[in-house]
Amino acid sequence: MQKKIIGHQAKTNQWGYFFVAPFVIVFCFFNLWPTIYTFMLSFTDLRGLRVDFTFIGLENFSKLVKDQYFWEALKNTFIIWGFNFIPQFQH
Repeated sequence: MQKKIIGHQAKTNQWGYFFVAPFVIVFCFFNLWPTIYTFMLSFTDLRGLRVDFTFIGLENFSKLVKDQYFWEALKNTFIIWGFNFIPQFQH
């Protein structure tokens, strides 16, 4: 009797994969791949709509650390986040 229950559970679990597959496919196509591709492009010199680019390593990130506007934008982001997020703790 125990084997039938295990076999039935395994068959039921296969249907779970069938119903979850569309979400996984859409998630990978619209969220995971663009995130990975953007990360890869951050190590290149791509600008605008060009299709030719070269690998430049961490040069973009070194420019970012030296940019005054980046640090100001980061500060403003945390200020906005604080005014938006912290009051949500108050009940």
